[in-house]
Amino acid sequence: RQKAMYEEQMKLANMELAEAIKEGGYFSSHVQEAVDKIHNAMGELQKLTLQHLADMQAILSEEQDQQLEEKVIEQLYSNAGQ
Repeated sequence: RQKAMYEEQMKLANMELAEAIKEGGYFSSHVQEAVDKIHNAMGELQKLTLQHLADMQAILSEEQDQQLEEKVIEQLYSNAGQ
């Protein structure tokens, strides 16, 4: 539920951003507010994801946990272009 909430917040903030740009260009206070909303929702979603991964440790075997951690790290490096 929380994931869906943050995803919806990002969607709405992106629409606000589009409207703010349409109304006032790229550097208005409304643009900055929308960007801040997007970043906040993205940050909260990332925290939620990390908490979920930490919670998974309790039900995974040590081997499964290690494999999951390796995949998470690999994906993060991949996303960073490494």
